Amino acid sequence: MVVAAIVLWLGGAAVGQTRAGGAAGRMIACARSGDGTLRLVRTTLACVGRERPIVWNIRGERGAKGAPGLVGPQGATGPAGPQGPKGAQGETGSSGAPGSRGAPGLRGQKGARGDTGPTGPAGQPGPQGSTGPEGPAGPQGPAGPQGPEGPPGASGTTVVTGTPVTSEENAARNTLVSATASCDSGELLGGGGLVTTTSNKERVHLVASYPSSETTWTAEAVVAIARLGSHDTMTVQAYALCSS
Repeated sequence: MVVAAIVLWLGGAAVGQTRAGGAAGRMIACARSGDGTLRLVRTTLACVGRERPIVWNIRGERGAKGAPGLVGPQGATGPAGPQGPKGAQGETGSSGAPGSRGAPGLRGQKGARGDTGPTGPAGQPGPQGSTGPEGPAGPQGPAGPQGPEGPPGASGTTVVTGTPVTSEENAARNTLVSATASCDSGELLGGGGLVTTTSNKERVHLVASYPSSETTWTAEAVVAIARLGSHDTMTVQAYALCSS
């Protein structure tokens, strides 16, 4: 039997132990009331008087499983093992779904030209195209036969000067001045014209110059911008070309 002196701390009090004991895997002690002194024994029946038994396991309970450790580095590839025997042929599996369409293959070489096929039916006429550019002038054709003699023309042409018509001084905008020139009786009117006279030409616009009858040429002008100006006037004079 082994006698030992052991000092334990229990609840902050130092206690003495004078005897070792306990069953396999456990330790048994008797704690004395008052000062908490522990005494190791082999069985709880050894506690007497004011002592109370205390039992605890020598080895603690197994703890919870720890978290998995980090994955270690992959080892080197081992040598290939011997080929096993060929197994029996399995049953034919069901047809799988069609795979995706592959990329187009390379373009093949151009084949030989085939025989010309029969002529197809004529198609409908297409719409008329736009007019093309004018072509170069062709050579001059031969002179045609002389035509019949026409009626005699007028024997002479004279210029008839009409009476000038003058506006009032500093005429307002849109003031219209009209003048005429007429042929004598029996004469034909062949054309005509006019002359406008003013110191501010940019303020006067021609409105009309036309044959108002078979023998009379009429000319009109208008004040187009603001007024003509102080003491300024506009004069219109018509002319007629008369033929007898």
